Amino acid sequence: MILRRKENLSKVEQKHEKLKTSNMKWTTILLFLCFMGITMASAQQKTFKGTWLYEQGEKNGTIQLDLYQKSVENEFDMDGALCFGTFAFSDGSYYSIEEVEVEGNKASLQQVLDTEMGNFKMQMTYNSADQSIELSTNGANGLPDKLLLRKSDIQNQETSAESPIINEVDNETSSPINWTSIIGAVILIIAMAGYSLFIINKKNEFDQVYTTEYFSATRRSNGKSPQSSSEEDTQVTGLLDKLQHELTTFQNHTSGASYLVVLKKKQHKKCAGYLRQAIEIASTNPEILHDLQQYAHILANSQKRLFDGSYSVMIAAGIATLLVGYLMSDLLIVILFAGAIAVYYLASFAPQYLILNKVANSSHTSTGFLGTLANIVGNAKVITYIFDTQDTIDTITGDNIYRYDDYSQVQASVFIVILAYLVTGIGIMYIACWRFFRNFIMH
Repeated sequence: MILRRKENLSKVEQKHEKLKTSNMKWTTILLFLCFMGITMASAQQKTFKGTWLYEQGEKNGTIQLDLYQKSVENEFDMDGALCFGTFAFSDGSYYSIEEVEVEGNKASLQQVLDTEMGNFKMQMTYNSADQSIELSTNGANGLPDKLLLRKSDIQNQETSAESPIINEVDNETSSPINWTSIIGAVILIIAMAGYSLFIINKKNEFDQVYTTEYFSATRRSNGKSPQSSSEEDTQVTGLLDKLQHELTTFQNHTSGASYLVVLKKKQHKKCAGYLRQAIEIASTNPEILHDLQQYAHILANSQKRLFDGSYSVMIAAGIATLLVGYLMSDLLIVILFAGAIAVYYLASFAPQYLILNKVANSSHTSTGFLGTLANIVGNAKVITYIFDTQDTIDTITGDNIYRYDDYSQVQASVFIVILAYLVTGIGIMYIACWRFFRNFIMH
């Protein structure tokens, strides 16, 4: 009776564990989708960026804005400093925006300087219907209290190129959506790293030793005879035969040996169903138990997690992290990059059947990230051009042959390698998210 209660309790715990894993999985999926949504929103909600025009009677003006980062050139600054925006009016008046706070379609210009170093505060309200902006000047320098700015058809003519490397993150209050993205990224990093560690260290249900004593105790707890009947042995044999039929024969070309393996998630699911039924019947036949143990070992091994990532990608991300941290001088960005590298490492632990599937279906051996870049450089050639000239080039030897070596292929390949390293390093978070989705959500 006690054994039966323990068996029932074990089944309840297994169901609870499956429910817990499922809940963690769906929570992580939702966090992933939220992060992608926040990232897309960050790119799309920059309403106060571009060129606007002001026309009222004989007076007109051009307004350059980027209230999300200091990327607009201040033409009246001798050092070529950047600001959040400029107002240039036809009467010669000129203003630069130095401090801002943005909340949705409203912006508070905390510090607006003119050429005489006058300090003003203004407010902006964006109208999404016609993309116009209402500027409240508070009567600065005799300007009208309200200016209606209309969107220019030609955008960002004098706005410097945007780059995540030169983004002035020290103005944290200028863009709340950026802080939302950072918080979302931190939560996502913690969730993905935690879920990855949970799955990697989770014990497989078939990773145990099945013996006659084990099944005899199971049968007693279920109120059955300690020894299985011939009919039960036949049922288990039939289930194991079906399981074997579902497995794939994998040929190791190096050693010449062949193995029965699992290569797909659906295949594992079907085989696991047959094996669970066989375990539930609990045959005590030693020969059948031997086969059952072998198949349990195959299924358990197929779920073991092995590192399938690229250390070269992690090195590239490390270099990019140091570069971005140096240029931006922001410790928070460095921490986020380091967290992304950690997630990439954990997310690269793929189930063994997925790795075997890739090996079985590949027609050639992959060289990896670093090997691919090495091939790009290795395949680049120096082209030598030889020209015969009528005039003597070398007065001593009388040689009239002109040789020219073209290194453009080598230079281009080196540039591609450097660019690939930088792009890979800067995009490590997205690469990590994809590997996590493939290795832990899909499989």
